[in-house]
Amino acid sequence: MQSFPPTPPTHIHELNQQVIYHHGHSALGGHYTLDVLHPNRYPRAKVREGWVRIDDELVSDVRAGDVFESCETERDEMRNAYLLFYRRVRDV
Repeated sequence: MQSFPPTPPTHIHELNQQVIYHHGHSALGGHYTLDVLHPNRYPRAKVREGWVRIDDELVSDVRAGDVFESCETERDEMRNAYLLFYRRVRDV
């Protein structure tokens, strides 16, 4: 039996929130950095969220393209995504 009015379909997708990178030639050495999607980085802008790169005590803004581009195009060819964190988003 169908309910009236019909319930709209629910769409669920994953949104990448954070990426931890390992920079180095092996697991025995290297350096870790973090790119994180800050939900309120630009509070007065129309799109308030923005990506931030954390490298020790240095925190800087980065473009989304810099987060998702292949590491082969960068100066740091030894950057590898180590952990990725996602948030489940439900659209109605």
